[in-house]
Amino acid sequence: MLSLYTVNILFSDALSFSKGSYEYWITISSDAVGSFPVLGSAKDPIYYYSSGDGPSPSVQQITYVSSFDEAQLVKKIDVFLSKHGFEKKNGFFIKENDVIYVAFTRKSENLVEVSALLSQQ
Repeated sequence: MLSLYTVNILFSDALSFSKGSYEYWITISSDAVGSFPVLGSAKDPIYYYSSGDGPSPSVQQITYVSSFDEAQLVKKIDVFLSKHGFEKKNGFFIKENDVIYVAFTRKSENLVEVSALLSQQ
């Protein structure tokens, strides 16, 4: 039987947590997010989850800061998602009802924030 705490997590509007936490194990159901490559990061990634509301789909996300060059990141992430059955279309990665958007944001001269957001339609 699900505890009240677990039910609250599953219907949460927004959560952030680390890999291996209780929240991680009950909310990150996508292998593409759970095993997403963390490249050149000195810190552990942060995971996010939102249950969605009404017509809004649920969201799973991973974010970290990398010291790798953006071109290296793009190439390695494209290969990873392709191996997981995602096809790249118009800047999105699509597989059945799953859509992943990967964003790269320059944080400084040598650091790039990587954020991969999976929306389950």
